Amino acid sequence: MKVVAYKLKNVDLNVNATVNKVRNFLKNDFETYLSRAGMHRSDLANISLSSPQLSVTGGGGSAGNGEETKIMQLFDYEAKCGAVYRTIEDCSNNPNLNDYNREILEYTYLLRLRDSDIAERIGLSESTVRAKRREALCDFANRIIKWQVKFDTKIPELRVFSNKEEIRS
Repeated sequence: MKVVAYKLKNVDLNVNATVNKVRNFLKNDFETYLSRAGMHRSDLANISLSSPQLSVTGGGGSAGNGEETKIMQLFDYEAKCGAVYRTIEDCSNNPNLNDYNREILEYTYLLRLRDSDIAERIGLSESTVRAKRREALCDFANRIIKWQVKFDTKIPELRVFSNKEEIRS
């Protein structure tokens, strides 16, 4: 099975490096975001795009700025979780076209199912699930850009590119 390598002007997506980077991000960084936001996976569907609001009266006193910073960090971790969740929900999914990106990402990183369980739910072999996960991870890397903007947060660049000129030399 061939994974589509997205091409940009004079640049190719390094699929293997991108897959590894996204896999690491979803296993480690996303877990950290959830923990620091004090959230569980079951909370993700309830995250809204509206910006959190601080009270105009504030907390007052010299400790106010420190508390406000902590609250803003919490809001940012919630926004990061929202961006990840919405990106997974936004990934392509059309079984008629043999496209299972959203389902595979949901089952793997939100429900944390084993490949055998995913294969059974989707009706594919485990090896096909693993191969399609690579495609899904690249789809995620491209789509997260939109959702980090919508949630007004920063997510590290997950795509790894190879310059064509560098490949030839």
